[in-house]
Amino acid sequence: MNGHGYTAHRGPYLTRRAWRLLSADPDRYTLHAHHKRKAVPHTIFVLTLIATFGLGWALYDASTKAQLSSQRVEHSHRVFGAVSDAEDQLTRADAAMRAYAVSGNASFLIERDAALAALDGRISELARLFADDEHQRSRVAVLSERVRNRIGLMRDTVKRYDSGGLPAAAGNLRKAQAASQEIMDVTRELQRVEQGLLEQRR
Repeated sequence: MNGHGYTAHRGPYLTRRAWRLLSADPDRYTLHAHHKRKAVPHTIFVLTLIATFGLGWALYDASTKAQLSSQRVEHSHRVFGAVSDAEDQLTRADAAMRAYAVSGNASFLIERDAALAALDGRISELARLFADDEHQRSRVAVLSERVRNRIGLMRDTVKRYDSGGLPAAAGNLRKAQAASQEIMDVTRELQRVEQGLLEQRR
C-alpha cells in the first residue's frame, strides 16, 4: 500500500471480428450468415406459394358453389313454370268441357284435347325435372293418376251428353269439379315443396 488508489486492470476487449479471426473455424460465422440470408427468399417463396394456392382454392370453391346454386335456382324456376302451365292447361280443358256440355259444339272438344295434350307434356317435363328427387317424383305420379281420372270423367260426360243432353251430363259436373280440385291440390304441394327448397338454395 503506497497510498495511491488501486485501479483494476481490464483485459483487452476482443471484438466479434477478432474472435472470428482467432477461431479455429473462422468461416463458420460467415457461412452461417450466408445460409441465413439465402434461406429468407426461399421461405418467402414457399409462404407466397402456399398463400396463392389457398386463395386460388378459395376462389374456385366459391365459384363452384355459386354455379351450383345458380343451377338449382334455375331448376326451381323451371319447376314453377311447368306447374303453372299445367294448371293453366287444366283450367283450359275444364272450360272447354263446360262449354261443350252447354252447347254440344264439338269444336270445344278439340280445344279440350289440345289442352290435355299440353297438360300431359307438362307432367312429362315435371317427371324429368324430378328424376333425382324421389319425393317430388312420387307426387308427379299422383298428379298423373288424378289427371287420368279427370279425363275419364270428361269422356263419361261426353257419353252422357250424347245420350241425354245437358240434364244427363249435369250429374258429372260436381264430380268433375272435385276431380279438378284434387289435381290442383297436388300441383300446389309441388310448388310449396319446391319453394322451400329454393329458399334453402339461395
